[in-house]
Parts: sequence; C-alpha cells; structure tokens
Amino acid sequence: QLQQTQQNLQQQGLDSLVNLVHSPLVDYSHQGRDYLYYSCDQQLEQIAKIYSGREAKILVLVDGPSTTKNPQARYPALPHLLKHLATHRLDIVLNDNLSADEQLITEQWRILLKDRSLEFTEHNWDCERGALLISVNP
Repeated sequence: QLQQTQQNLQQQGLDSLVNLVHSPLVDYSHQGRDYLYYSCDQQLEQIAKIYSGREAKILVLVDGPSTTKNPQARYPALPHLLKHLATHRLDIVLNDNLSADEQLITEQWRILLKDRSLEFTEHNWDCERGALLISVNP
C-alpha cells in the first residue's frame, strides 16, 4: 500500500506536499493496557521540534490500524499525539465512528482529554460509516 499511495500522490502532483512514512505496528502500553499501534514516536518528535516555540494547527486522520482483531486498536492515537503535541491545535478525524468500538474509543478519548484539562470540541459527520472530528485546544 505504501508504494500505491506514493504513486497516487505523484500522479496527483501532491508528493512534494506529503511526508509519507511507513510505520509498522509495535507493542504499546498505556495506563496498564496493551495495544498494537504504529511506531510513530520518532516522527511525532520531529514534528514537535519543527513547531517548537510556535502554535501549529495539525490535522490528523485516524483510519487504522484495523479493529477487526483488536477492537481498541485506534485508541493510542490520542495518547501518542498528546505526548508530543499537546500544546498545539489538533484536529483529529476518527473514521468509521458509527461502530461500537469507535464509540468506546471516543469516550476514552473524552476522559483522557478531561483528565489532562484540555479544551476540546466535537463534531460528528453523517457519512457512510460516520466520522468524528475532535478539536483539541480549539
């Protein structure tokens, strides 16, 4: 899929605007729970360094990993983002938000954001599988 995505970006003339990174799934623990999630800390650290001392608006699309065998697979996206980018405006789109698994993830994200005293807003999009936009530090 990485090569196909690179080809699609090139065909659309967008390859110079996108930093496409392959991040394999690795073991990740958060608050006593274990997950398989993308190896993304290094890339998030680089983004945090680029925007250090500035206020950035960052759009994040969460559409993986698959929740078929791991129902909470997408939960770690928010803890990873907050670890590195909590001072920035984060607009996070959670795809397939109509499923029970994603509804549970959404509730867990709300709790995490409230526990960290971060302001956030939510907007649900009515589309085929549903999508949720959570804006942190709006």
